[in-house]
Amino acid sequence: MTTTPLRRKRGTGLDNVQLVTSVPSEDKQLVVALGNRLGMSQSEVMEVVLKHLRDEISQDGIPTWFDRSQLPEDLFTSKAS
Repeated sequence: MTTTPLRRKRGTGLDNVQLVTSVPSEDKQLVVALGNRLGMSQSEVMEVVLKHLRDEISQDGIPTWFDRSQLPEDLFTSKAS
């Protein structure tokens, strides 16, 4: 059985845990479509997305692209004290 370079090797997901979340239907459809195009399961697609997100998290623990003006002001002041 051959695998594509993007697929996880057999047995490497044994320690994975389940992540249950509700998303809009179009987001679910996007994950399904990506999986089909990439030859990956939905779980593998989400692992790739989360890995990419992890690479974009700044030192304050928030993704660099996130609009910080949406966050409550006390979020940053409570961490400073």
